[in-house]
Amino acid sequence: MNPLGSIWLKPRATVREIASSRPGYFFVPLAGVYGAAHNLNKVVSKGVDPSQGMSAPAVLGLNLFFGFLFGVVALYGTSFPLSWVGRMLGGVARPHSVRTVLGLASVPFAPLLAVAVGLTLLGPSTLLVRDGGSALAAVAGTHWTVAVVFYFMLWGVLAVWLCVIGVIGLSEVHAFSVGRSIATYLIVVGVLLAVFMVVITAVVKRSARA
Repeated sequence: MNPLGSIWLKPRATVREIASSRPGYFFVPLAGVYGAAHNLNKVVSKGVDPSQGMSAPAVLGLNLFFGFLFGVVALYGTSFPLSWVGRMLGGVARPHSVRTVLGLASVPFAPLLAVAVGLTLLGPSTLLVRDGGSALAAVAGTHWTVAVVFYFMLWGVLAVWLCVIGVIGLSEVHAFSVGRSIATYLIVVGVLLAVFMVVITAVVKRSARA
């Protein structure tokens, strides 16, 4: 079984096999793909400030590099609370098993990354360098409109499939129901958002007093 192929249609069986035989399979490159796709999606969606004077290769290189680092750090860090909360809900998975799930769940973002790279390098300058406005507005009246629409449709489909693989995979490694898997994700996301809001509020109050 090639896990990079079977994860698309047989996520549970793939996670079961890899978690037991090759835990952490390709975690670093797959997490990097997730982060790079995440960063380039922001570039395609919002563009780059014209005042930065960056070329397309420079934008691509920086976002691939820092996106790769972001993906690895973010998914590695997330594996711990997903393991802890899951075990509180009756699961059994350790962080290394959860990282297997998070890595394999990132596979759908590989084709998305390829399309984003193509748009960044080959797309019109109005798509890459703009001060706000939507991506569709930036390419209005050109043949790139079809490519941008296709990209966002692809993003929607693959983002949903990433979530499906993540939920099914976490359910498998924790040996509990899909419902508990969803609850685990929701609790972790809720706690992380609460911590983020507390930190932001503290920073704003401190700045106001200064």
